[in-house]
Amino acid sequence: MEKEIKNSVHFRNGIFTGLTVLSLMWLVKFVQLISGASFAHFGLKPREIRGLVGVLTAPFIHSSEDWNHILSNSIPIVVLIFLIYITYHKIANKVLFTIWLMTGLWTWVFARGDTYHIGASGVIYGLLSFLFFSGLWRKNKNGIAMALLMVLLYGSMFWGLFPIKEGVSWESHLMGFFSGLILSLYYKDILITGAELPKKREDDKPVNFTYDIPYDVTYVYKERSDSKED
Repeated sequence: MEKEIKNSVHFRNGIFTGLTVLSLMWLVKFVQLISGASFAHFGLKPREIRGLVGVLTAPFIHSSEDWNHILSNSIPIVVLIFLIYITYHKIANKVLFTIWLMTGLWTWVFARGDTYHIGASGVIYGLLSFLFFSGLWRKNKNGIAMALLMVLLYGSMFWGLFPIKEGVSWESHLMGFFSGLILSLYYKDILITGAELPKKREDDKPVNFTYDIPYDVTYVYKERSDSKED
């Protein structure tokens, strides 16, 4: 009975979080339609201070010129968030937030600087990568099944990691892919053993670490030459 209640909670959390992100994406889309604005300037502009806001906001913003962009991202974002919460509920919040943040920051550092990068597909690639590699690390039936499911559902997205299609932010796809891979390695022991996350004890001493910074589509927008600074 207790296990059924916990599974029910994880199910609801996954659905609620996925639909919340989806609702915000579509809310922005409808505001775009009503106002006639693109909101591209709230996207991620690499290596510019003003572009850092896009680390948080860019996944909610999609092309104002067509419906394909947001439609192609809507189902994957809900499905993958849901799978994260029911499969890895102990670390689901941390995984989603960290992938969101890492993907945005790395895109800001490494992507083309003459464009605005918008759309949720970078986060989608991060979640997909995490689920795929986590399934491989676990080496049990459920883990292997999850990895195979990711290949079956989204295997074609592999080509989005390369600069094949013009106007697509393959950089955010690639950064999302690497963020999911690295995060799966970071949580590898927990994923394999199913152990609880370590809790801080009173006698623990702080330790300083230094780290080196090391479908489908996320659109990019070039700034107009006649744009004016506020």
